[in-house]
Amino acid sequence: MRQMIRNRVWAGVLALLACGAMFAPAPGAMAGGLPRAQEKEAAKPAEAKDEKKGEKKEETLPMKPARKIEFTTDEGTWMSLDVSPDGSQIVFDLLGDLYLLPVAGGEAKRITSGLPWDCQPRFSPDGKEIAFISDRAGSDNVWRMNLASGKLVQVTKETEWQVGSPAWSPDGEYILARKFGVYPGPNDFLRGIALWMYHKDGGKGVEVVKGRGETTINSGAVYAPDGKTIYFSSHAERFRYDAPPGRFQVHSFDVKTGEIRSLTAEYGGGLRPVVSPDGRYLVYASRLDAATGLRVRDLRTLEDHWLARDIQRDDQQGFASDDVLPGYAFTPDSKAVVYTAGGKIHRVDVASHAENVIPFSAKVELDLGPRVRTEYKIEDGPLTVRQLKWMGQSPDGKSVVFSGVGKL
Repeated sequence: MRQMIRNRVWAGVLALLACGAMFAPAPGAMAGGLPRAQEKEAAKPAEAKDEKKGEKKEETLPMKPARKIEFTTDEGTWMSLDVSPDGSQIVFDLLGDLYLLPVAGGEAKRITSGLPWDCQPRFSPDGKEIAFISDRAGSDNVWRMNLASGKLVQVTKETEWQVGSPAWSPDGEYILARKFGVYPGPNDFLRGIALWMYHKDGGKGVEVVKGRGETTINSGAVYAPDGKTIYFSSHAERFRYDAPPGRFQVHSFDVKTGEIRSLTAEYGGGLRPVVSPDGRYLVYASRLDAATGLRVRDLRTLEDHWLARDIQRDDQQGFASDDVLPGYAFTPDSKAVVYTAGGKIHRVDVASHAENVIPFSAKVELDLGPRVRTEYKIEDGPLTVRQLKWMGQSPDGKSVVFSGVGKL
């Protein structure tokens, strides 16, 4: 049964912001009422600081490469992907690097490399840039890459928090992302994951969906093509080891009013939704008989049915630190969905449900840090038991019984 959740706090914040308490006046705001001017103002001090200290050394990972592993593969695990706006390319992550692949398949071209772990790529609406997550500055943050020049720009600069699952706004000015504290800690991904919005040029960001209450743990989100609605999956309460599937369900967030609505009530959950470019279809993952599949809903008729079965296993009962499902995407014509399953990249037709594999070959070159090795002597004489358990004394006090190395 659908339920309506009114985010009164968000509406109150918007009202204050509209009064100019924190943000610039309405003429600078993006469609839907989210402020553009404040985000740019928040980014300016950082930009000015960088220009003033032009000789500042770039932050990099403290570990330096000492070894390298090279091989070629045609499959991968937990690969997030996206399809370019012109439909010609697929970008995906593999073992911490990003690759570009012709949409028909073939040899993948690596576009990031080195020790940093790069993942969860998303094409910008104009197809000129890719937003992705990287730890190249020490913590998981949103970065942008210009595909023509290869230039990298750090969007978020969190140190006490981590950011994941980026998604562009339709106008290409903002990036949505999950945000949670470093593990272990009072705000880590087991206790709450909020959804934040950042300007593409940087800034402190704005919390869009709070990581508490009915939306304690949130998955990656996506904008509707018109920018008026954000779709995401969420559940109340923190992580529990004994939780059954179905806690995550798909929700919508009205950008203008702050209203949150629950859209699914599936036994197997509603996970990581995506919207077709024409705004007609909503696709999300769910489970049936212990297998994860994709369901499609026609937003005009509300007809809802299975689209693809047995895809990549979801992580709705796990920590979901890398989200509940790898990223997947519609093709620009809204006729097909591209996703991963069984280590391969698949394409499924929305109308006919016909599936086919998009073959790829990727040359992997992984930089590794120094080998960590500690030498210690292994005794080959009588065994010294170092942990005794369940000790008990005999009634006459002359003997003791205990358990050691599985024996009494």
